[in-house]
Amino acid sequence: MTGANGLETKLIIFDLGGVIFSHSFDVALRYWAEKAQANFTDIKSKFSHDHMYALHEVNKINIEEYKDHVCKELGIVLPLKDFIVGWNSIFLNEINGAPGILESLSKNYLVVALSNTNQTHCEFMRVKYSKVLKIFRKIYYSHEILERKPNRAAYQRVMDDFEVKGPETIFLDDLVQNVEGAEVVGIRTIHVTNFSSMVTGLEENGLLL
Repeated sequence: MTGANGLETKLIIFDLGGVIFSHSFDVALRYWAEKAQANFTDIKSKFSHDHMYALHEVNKINIEEYKDHVCKELGIVLPLKDFIVGWNSIFLNEINGAPGILESLSKNYLVVALSNTNQTHCEFMRVKYSKVLKIFRKIYYSHEILERKPNRAAYQRVMDDFEVKGPETIFLDDLVQNVEGAEVVGIRTIHVTNFSSMVTGLEENGLLL
């Protein structure tokens, strides 16, 4: 379908966390702090999405290895069970209106998701958000395709599967670096800062009436 900008859109790629549902790493850090009898502010200052976090998202280290790294960085001791409970607690409610947007778009376009994640989170998401995730034609998880945003290979993998080109694709994400990564391969983008910005971006591209 040709949008208001004169470009035909065939494929729409959504990020998940921060776009379709809310999430907060603070929830996990508070849980870990409580279980480890540590100070939340202290461990929050030490936590980062570092190189080991990235390796975990492309399945190069497992959850136990990642847990050991995080605990060392934060200066806490946690059993794997408590770490996982906290790790999965980052996932909050679906963003109001997002499922309806997906349902509407899926009637006219190929609607898929591309998410940087890991096996533990993926298993949890598939249960918690089972209804909304079923709307997507296909979901690409970084730990399964072994590529993560903003690496160009992640976006290219999705486009190649559906034999579409960058200008025929729209990508939505809440992180600027992921939006910029998509633009490198010629994809049209929408930076999602809240639900209203997502709707406005889709309207500007002629995808919502």
